[in-house]
Amino acid sequence: MTISYNWLKEYLPRLPKPAKLAELLTLHSFEVERVSKVAGDWVLEIDVLPNRAHDCLSHLGIAREIAALTGNKLKMPKAKIDEERGERIESLLKVKIKDSKLCPRYTARIIKEIKIKDSPVWLKKHLQAVGVRPINNIVDITNYLMLETGQPMHAFDYDKIKGHQMTVRSARLGERVATLDGQRHKLEPGIIVIEDEQKLIDLAGIMGGQNSQVSNQTKTVVLQAANFDPLSIRRACQKLSVRTDASDRYEREIDSHLALFALEGATCLIQKLAGGKIVPGVLDIYPVKRKPAKIRLDLKEVENLLGLQIPGQKIVNILKSLEFKVKSGGEFLEITVPTFRLDVTIPEDLIEEIARIYGYENINSVSPRVELNLPKQEEILERQDMVKDVLVGAGFTEVYNYSFVSQGDRLTLELENPTNLEQKYLRTSLILNLLKNVKENLKYSEIPRIFELGQIYLASQKKLPQERKMLTGVALDFAEAKGIINLLFEKLGLDLSAVSYQSSDLNFLWHPTQSAIIKIAGQSVGRVGQIHPAVLADLEIKQSITVFDLDFEKLTKSATSQRTYQPIPRYPSVTLDLAVLIDQKTTWQEIKEIVGRVGGKLVQKVELFDLYQGEEIPQGKRSLAFHIIYRAKDKTLKDEEVNLIQAKIIKALEKRGGQVRKK
Repeated sequence: MTISYNWLKEYLPRLPKPAKLAELLTLHSFEVERVSKVAGDWVLEIDVLPNRAHDCLSHLGIAREIAALTGNKLKMPKAKIDEERGERIESLLKVKIKDSKLCPRYTARIIKEIKIKDSPVWLKKHLQAVGVRPINNIVDITNYLMLETGQPMHAFDYDKIKGHQMTVRSARLGERVATLDGQRHKLEPGIIVIEDEQKLIDLAGIMGGQNSQVSNQTKTVVLQAANFDPLSIRRACQKLSVRTDASDRYEREIDSHLALFALEGATCLIQKLAGGKIVPGVLDIYPVKRKPAKIRLDLKEVENLLGLQIPGQKIVNILKSLEFKVKSGGEFLEITVPTFRLDVTIPEDLIEEIARIYGYENINSVSPRVELNLPKQEEILERQDMVKDVLVGAGFTEVYNYSFVSQGDRLTLELENPTNLEQKYLRTSLILNLLKNVKENLKYSEIPRIFELGQIYLASQKKLPQERKMLTGVALDFAEAKGIINLLFEKLGLDLSAVSYQSSDLNFLWHPTQSAIIKIAGQSVGRVGQIHPAVLADLEIKQSITVFDLDFEKLTKSATSQRTYQPIPRYPSVTLDLAVLIDQKTTWQEIKEIVGRVGGKLVQKVELFDLYQGEEIPQGKRSLAFHIIYRAKDKTLKDEEVNLIQAKIIKALEKRGGQVRKK
């Protein structure tokens, strides 16, 4: 907000010097970003806080703040109006409000026999000092009153209003209005407009219409000061991509009591500067009058919140300086809040006002006296961090995708008010977004190792959707994916012997023969395998993609922080490698079980390190290569013992249909 120092002096003759004033406002009210000299005046650029825009986007609002801070008495402007005798305004102009929510208050006056001319020098200087270009005396007066009081105003040419009847209503779909800036706007319901008997004449609260504007030929004006719904004005500005000084004030809400005060001020100036004759009476449509809020303030609570004892009379004086009405009652004060302070609704708001006027610099710094308790450990958050660390340590990169997607199915939840119409559904899986990430990365490199830990949203018969946290990642191949899964399960304290992989049921995302359901103790906790070729084709991905998709919530419920420890082996291990040609339908889990069963207690571990299909491998077959680690607890194994067990394992595998491959 740009404020003229000379203008402020009209309300507060004893003002501090500009630099001192800037320091005072910054310390107690709003930050003054810049003080500069403009043509014999000083201009202050003030950053008015959003919660005070309704009363401080004006010179009077800032002057009121300064009066409270300096103890000076505010000199309010007074309007003296001499009405002509004759027909009253009610017989010359009819105004109808279709919806009082859109226009809580509407005031208007009619002024006849005006003379359109240049404004006097003092008025031009005031406007120019704050960056407003003078146009003519009528328009300049409406701008002046808005900058003085914060109440936007508009002047219509009375003779251009057909039927001398005005209706304030919501626009109809497809209606158009041409505004003062020469633009023609296509309207939607919810946008407030004013019409006469034939046409739209005003984009209410934003900009006047071309067909009713004041010109050099204007003789009679309708002067309007109204109060419009803030939310409707904000939405209209967004839809029409229009923003004006008037809309900036309306969309932040202004005091409805301000309308008549500003109207009378503008009428008085027009009478002085344009020689107009005032038609008797004021149109004032105000069906639901705003009542001032009343708050009971406990003086002990002031001390509790501020940590400072301020004398009761000092508190009363501060509140009265801000134009609050105060009624004392022992340890309590009954406060009546002025209607222009829309931001003050609870006792804490009053205490904040007391503190800033008293001065935060006058509150001594003391160490807080509080009982410090260690925060409760959130186990699920710790496990999330641990899982992420494991995956990053294994060479994976975490990604974050939007929860909104562009396509939905019968189970997808659709948003009522999406911020982007292209993404109006809640995701039911993390996989598709990860595949899009893969597609983008394939333009520049190989298949990326990426993962995401995030929410999915499933339709539910309850009011709220079912939310599930999933851990999904893209690996280079099945072996790597399974290795990562086992590593995660180990870190979560899960029993790997209870983990099994079973054939996947039909699902449009997964390859029908190259994917599996992961189960722990019979409970399904996720899937792993290749993505269905049809899905990859739709995304224009030409390579096979392996994905693991884990229900993180189920995993954490099964997880345990308890660990079992084994002593370090006293005797060395023996590792032998084996490569077996097997049928494609035979799973690695089956091979692993055969090795473990035949080898017994001497087989400590079986690790798959290679899976191959291609040249020299018959169709329908694949080659699995794995380490078998032997170890005895009570002795060092001899070659003869290990070779004997290895031969039994080979025989068992051949019986299952396997063929041992020679080097």
